[in-house]
Amino acid sequence: MCGICGFSPSIGQEEDRQLIETMKLYLRHRGPDGEGSYFSKECVLGHRRLSIIDLETGNQPMPNEDKTVWIVFNGEIYNYRYLWKELEIHGHRFLSHHSDTEMIIHGYEEWGTEVFAKLNGIFAVAIWDSRKDSLILARDHIGVKPLYYTISKNRLIFASEPKAILCYPDIKIDINAEQVVNYFFFRAPVHPDTMFKGIKKLSPGSFMIWDTAAKTCKESTYWKPMATIDMDLSEKECLEKVEQLLSDSVQGQLISDVPLGIFLSGGVDSSLIAAKIIEAGAENVEGFVISIGGNHDEGFWSDKVANHLGVTNNKLRVNGRDFLETLNQWAFFNDDPVSDPSALALFLLSRFAKEQGKKVMLSGEGGDELFAGYNSYLRFVVLHAANKIPFGSSLLCNLMHLLKRDSYREQDYMRIKDKYWRFLGTSHTSSFKLLSYILKNDIKPFEIISDSLERYGENSGSPLSRACIFDQRLRLPDDILVRTDRATMAAGIEARVPLLDYRLIEFANSIPQKIMLKGFQLKHIPKQLALKVFSRDVILRKKMGFDLPLKDWLQGALADNLRAYIRERKLPFINYKNMEELLTRFFQGDDEYVDFIWSYLLLEQWYGLWCRDSIPEPQSFNYATVKH
Repeated sequence: MCGICGFSPSIGQEEDRQLIETMKLYLRHRGPDGEGSYFSKECVLGHRRLSIIDLETGNQPMPNEDKTVWIVFNGEIYNYRYLWKELEIHGHRFLSHHSDTEMIIHGYEEWGTEVFAKLNGIFAVAIWDSRKDSLILARDHIGVKPLYYTISKNRLIFASEPKAILCYPDIKIDINAEQVVNYFFFRAPVHPDTMFKGIKKLSPGSFMIWDTAAKTCKESTYWKPMATIDMDLSEKECLEKVEQLLSDSVQGQLISDVPLGIFLSGGVDSSLIAAKIIEAGAENVEGFVISIGGNHDEGFWSDKVANHLGVTNNKLRVNGRDFLETLNQWAFFNDDPVSDPSALALFLLSRFAKEQGKKVMLSGEGGDELFAGYNSYLRFVVLHAANKIPFGSSLLCNLMHLLKRDSYREQDYMRIKDKYWRFLGTSHTSSFKLLSYILKNDIKPFEIISDSLERYGENSGSPLSRACIFDQRLRLPDDILVRTDRATMAAGIEARVPLLDYRLIEFANSIPQKIMLKGFQLKHIPKQLALKVFSRDVILRKKMGFDLPLKDWLQGALADNLRAYIRERKLPFINYKNMEELLTRFFQGDDEYVDFIWSYLLLEQWYGLWCRDSIPEPQSFNYATVKH
């Protein structure tokens, strides 16, 4: 894993060197093992390296043989050895020992931009082709690795994180009000936009070509999750194929020249991956889990899984003070804000794993979105069925309201059902009504959310597959994977996600609803596979999740922060009179919108740190700034 950055065309010799060095400084946490730069009149590239594979000869930027093509690359390619052999058959000769970076550059020479669809891995890549005066940016299939860019005064600037773009002197820092709506609704800005007006995220499964001479760019999609339901599949075939694909994915992702471990929560996904690691014959693999005590502590189940597999388990015990002390540090890395509170836990656990000598960690991200692990999917399937009965959905929503079970979600579904019937996302943590109340009148939440639903919704397949695919297209690349990348890379750790091998995604999206949700059991397929290894009490227990005591924090240690934000009234789009009324009710005991208030707190924190005349200096953000 690494940090990459650059711009095209160049500015001037001295300015180029100063700017690229500053950009690399803002990414040094992503690559503490080395750095490099490439300079020409048409393009400047920068790289910070976290050494994982080919420790001796994998330095970047890396050229082809005649130095007409240069690459900076963040990620890992798991099928690089297969493609390496194929390229050798085509006559390519390699200078490094086994660098996946060099394989990509030869692959680009052989196949052009078609190379990206051939790569099985996690990647963000920039390729400068001096023969065509073109800079090519590309991301992996599902968006594990980030890549941001902007165009300013006919110049393309890109980086692994927004902060490295913000240090470019001509960037005007301005908030994107529309993405505030998406942030409150989905916990994150929705690609291709960010919370910064003018800064974009390259979409997952896509590449972009910047023509330096013409000053134009064109983005193309090479892959995206699709519903391809195969009604002829049997449950036995599904189980066999998923197990074969997962085993192959885990085997490929064990490639490393440095120590690796696994984030082992003791849930279905991480336990299944851990079992496959042992099955693959990996040695000295250790588990890591965070322990917070109380009803949502993962330590007990993690230890049970580790003991069953014979894996050493490392437990980090933390308390509320540890989380709150980390909050200000996290704001520096959370520069395009994501409000998922579990990011703090992963941030702490990643630093702990790094202290124990790990550079690579496998994680269970994606299992819920591929194999229907959330109650929100079941809710959508039931609502969809009720909607086919006259007044059925209305009666069901009224019943949910009487039972006080997330009634605002059902109300939102009723709001959109006459326009179209869409899944509103698992991260549905706010409501149209609340957003209209809290945001100023010139912001239209319903229209903005409707656009996101239209853009990333799936029109074919079963209700369940449409719900899962929506989360694969939006929640994974904009929330879950962003959180994981930032929290791990802030500690200089590479996170690998075996369940998000694109072949596994494609097959999961072909499984019929009757098998995926057999007996209304969420995550039926992975659970059946895990039961071959673990006992029923481990696998069939109620989904725990990682719930932090947000209400206690917000009403306790963070209450003064919230009151100060209300007094200062900095955010230009918030109706502070209504926000103050909401907080008053919250402090009096109304806890319906705890998640919203947490998101609001992080947004105020983000705005105070990043939306001003100066931006924080690299890793010294508490006291030092650099001026625009």
